[in-house]
Amino acid sequence: MLDGAWAAPGVDWPGEPVALIAESQGPWVGVSRTRTPEVPSVLAVVLNGDPARTVRTVSEIDPSGIGVRTIDVTFNEAVWFDPAAVGVKAVAFPGGVEVETPGVLPAVAVAGSGTCVMTITLGDPAGTVGAVDTWVKVTLLSAGIRDAEGNGLDGNRRADSGGLGYLYDAALDLPSGDGVVDDGAVFYVGSLRGDMRGQGFSGFEPDGVVDVWDINGFVSRYVAGDLDADVRGQGFLGFDPDGVVDV
Repeated sequence: MLDGAWAAPGVDWPGEPVALIAESQGPWVGVSRTRTPEVPSVLAVVLNGDPARTVRTVSEIDPSGIGVRTIDVTFNEAVWFDPAAVGVKAVAFPGGVEVETPGVLPAVAVAGSGTCVMTITLGDPAGTVGAVDTWVKVTLLSAGIRDAEGNGLDGNRRADSGGLGYLYDAALDLPSGDGVVDDGAVFYVGSLRGDMRGQGFSGFEPDGVVDVWDINGFVSRYVAGDLDADVRGQGFLGFDPDGVVDV
């Protein structure tokens, strides 16, 4: 029995025909039908996912005290991977040029092989803080990320993206996939403590600068109980965020 979904005679399923399956018997004799084989792709990236926290994705900045703590990468199907296929670097862009800053990067752990969600955790597993005040570059190597059929990750930006060489804009570039199997994915997420908002009345999201506008942004998030305002713990020695927004 042939696997895959079938459409009406003469109609490809689904989308563009990329792989001829077969000509079936009985009433379907002589009718060629095709299906699109599923290959792994990136559906979503979430930075510091938490119901009490603003949802952020690729190219966005977390302004709270936890920095880049967790990165959840959701795939369209279960994948198996070697942690060595996940590259994580702390980087800066002085003069617009990418420079690695290895001293800023804490320990990195990668989990979720065999599922649809890869979780990258930065920092002490027993702590609350990841990589702070830095951009974090994540590279997913296709050769080490495969589905049950052995297909490699199609992680490149979509063909209709903004033309950059990495997953820059979630709305344009996700789900990933440019039709070339076995290419990896690259994206950036960031941390800048205190960068609560941008400039002007419509600058609601962090803009990579800490200035007077961020005071208003902090107050707004604090009143709302948003964990973006969780910049430290309680007491004189509570230097690290504790997951509570309080006085």
